[in-house]
This record gives sequence, structure tokens and C-alpha cells, in this order.
Amino acid sequence: MELVEGARHFVRTADLEKKVAPDVLAAARRAGILRPEDPGFEELSASDVARVLRVVYGLSGRQRPVPAVFEDAASPLGWMGTEKNAREVLLCARPERGLAKALSRKKPTLVLVPTARHLTRALRKRHGAGAVVTLEALEEALVALGGRLVLRTAIAPDAPEIGVRPVVASIDLVGLATLWTQLRFCLIDNTSVRIDHPGGSVRCTHVDLGMAHGHSREPTQPWDVLWEICEHGGYFQTSRFGNAEATRQAIRRFNVQLQHLFGIRGSCFHRYRKAGGWRARFEAQNHLPGDL
Repeated sequence: MELVEGARHFVRTADLEKKVAPDVLAAARRAGILRPEDPGFEELSASDVARVLRVVYGLSGRQRPVPAVFEDAASPLGWMGTEKNAREVLLCARPERGLAKALSRKKPTLVLVPTARHLTRALRKRHGAGAVVTLEALEEALVALGGRLVLRTAIAPDAPEIGVRPVVASIDLVGLATLWTQLRFCLIDNTSVRIDHPGGSVRCTHVDLGMAHGHSREPTQPWDVLWEICEHGGYFQTSRFGNAEATRQAIRRFNVQLQHLFGIRGSCFHRYRKAGGWRARFEAQNHLPGDL
């Protein structure tokens, strides 16, 4: 990703092998992102980077060709979701030149940047989960697993080790309730929540809940699911995570993680209904009620 952002499209193989983990290098070559050139050199293929991102993020290209070069302006990769829930996905390969304009869009958009170098805390907060235009760094989102590049958030909790120590929940919530209906989740801000239970309440962050990436401490997909549920009063009805199957997987992972956190058996969701989507068995809201 540093090569993408730094406009270095030809690099010595020896330099790559010194700086890049073998599994990541193998996955990039397998995907065609890196291609052999003159002896001892490899080429970074812009079109193949775009193709891989379409597959990894489950995007629809709508019969548009992938970008052939890395341009200063953000390039459209495709769309996730359908109809009213569609969100366009852009690759901003040159954040220092094209990021400001990409983030000023008024339509639902996911902007991908190669590295987190230009992502300030203020930008992350302004363009985090739930924003019209969201922002994601590929160096934080992509990992090599089984010889392929995949989204870190798409890896199940019981997946093989990927080389980064996962964040383990640092708060003990087991025994606070015996039923999901005894719990209430209230958002405090983008990374913290108050959990009300029969014996009182507890405030915790996404890190406390084990819903953070091991190296960056950025929120993981389960936290984004919880945020969506609280933001929409207990309902989850969005395609921001991809197609129907990707959404089911996101719900499943969140459900498993919450069961482990609270020690409560049974799904934390009612049966899916097309009219309302997924509805949580626990109460959820996007503000503090101030009644405790």
C-alpha cells in the first residue's frame, strides 16, 4: 500500500522481500497485484489492485471498467449494496491530492486510501461508521490469509492466526443478565457505549469489548454492527457491509461475540423479517437517557 500511495510502480524484488512479510507478498503475487518485469524487478498493477478490491469488498462494477492507472483524483471502483442502500466505493491512491474532494461528496460513499498516513483522529471521527462518507485505510483493512488477500473484518473469530494479536475483551460481563431483554445498549460516542443491566450500568469502549483491531485499535466490524443497531433503535437494516450473504456473516459474528461476552445462550436477534430487517432482542438507542 505504501507503493500505491508513493507512486512507485516498479520495485526491486530484493527490496520487496526485505520489507514485506512472505505471506503478504505471496498473496499479492497470486492476485496479480505484483507482476514480474525486467529480471529482478516487479510491477505494481493498478488495474489488478482495482479488480482485487472489487472482489474483496463484493462490489458491483455496473459494467464499468476498472481504473487502469492510479490517478490524483479518487477513482470509482464500484458499488456495494443495491437501490436505495447502494454506496459507491472510491479508491483515493493519492490522499494528499484527492482526499479532500472525495470526502466532500454528498452521496453515500466509502473512500479507500492505501495507508493511514493521512488519517487524523478528527478525520476518523468525522468519517467513521454511520457517516454519509466513510473512510478506510487498506493497510488496516486487508490481511493475507490462506494465500489470499481478505478483509480483516470478514475473518470469523475462530479463523486461523493471521499474525496480529487480537484484542481480547478486558471487561467481565458474564452474569450481568440471563436474558437479552434485560440489557440496554446506549451509545455515548463513536467508540463507547453504556450497558444497562438489572444490577446497574457499565460504560465501556470498543477496546474493552474486544471489538478492536490488534495493531491499530480501530473498531472492528462487530462494533460497527453494534453502532448501527444502537443508531437505529434496535434494528439492523443496511447493506454497507456488502451483499446479503456478507450481511448474514456480519450478524453471525456479532451474535457469537456477544454470546461469549455475556454468557447468554440463544441468538441476540429475533428471526429476520424482510420488512424490518434484523431486530435485536436487547434494547438499543443512540443516546444516554439520563435515567440512571
